[in-house]
Amino acid sequence: MISIIMPVYNSGKTLGAVIEQLIQQTSNDFEVVFVDDGSADNSVEIIKSINLKNLNYQYIYQRNEGVSSARNKGISYAKGQYLMFVDPDDEIENNFIEKGIELINDTDLGIMGFDEVDVSTGNVTIAHQWHQNRSMNFKSYLSNFSKLSNLELLFSLWNKVYRLDIVLDNQLTFSDIRMGEDFLFNMQYFDYIKKIKIDTEVTYHYLRYNDGTATTNFHGDEFFCNYQNQKYMINFLKKYSIYGRL
Repeated sequence: MISIIMPVYNSGKTLGAVIEQLIQQTSNDFEVVFVDDGSADNSVEIIKSINLKNLNYQYIYQRNEGVSSARNKGISYAKGQYLMFVDPDDEIENNFIEKGIELINDTDLGIMGFDEVDVSTGNVTIAHQWHQNRSMNFKSYLSNFSKLSNLELLFSLWNKVYRLDIVLDNQLTFSDIRMGEDFLFNMQYFDYIKKIKIDTEVTYHYLRYNDGTATTNFHGDEFFCNYQNQKYMINFLKKYSIYGRL
């Protein structure tokens, strides 16, 4: 079973749509762990109105501590063998779960395609896709690291399936850094994988609202966040002797 971790913070305007997409999934071998990060809107009413016959879910409440804390809390409540992450203001295809199950079978990490959609126009601005469906061992993965990175397939959460035992056994958690917490989580996870499966199909749609988010507003710590991320990646690449070959 896959546990879908969904942090929720004042997401009432978009939450209902993604819940309906979860209900319409072609596989029912999953649960959703909603972590309400101190919402002050009607998010809790939307979640608690879900019929358990339609969707297997848990509702967890915490005071507002941020998305990293919410994801860590969700992982601690997960009952599945595997993890996927969905944000309440994005969209997923009906085979999102089915594809995830297919990819994580007998492997350590599944990677799917995703695209970015400009909400104001409804247009896809960019699609992030690998060129063929394939399995890779860790050596092959490292040799393709720069290509996967350039396609922006490595560092987001939404297009991946993870093994929960790898996360728990190695005490992997999300950092409270304001930007790039998904990047750092993935870089930690990469240290423990031996086999990867990649699928070209786009199953997740990242919606860009351009309404003032962590990536569109200036906060003054952008350099520090980027420095932390790049430092971790350089150390990773040096560890596996591929830094000089990129």
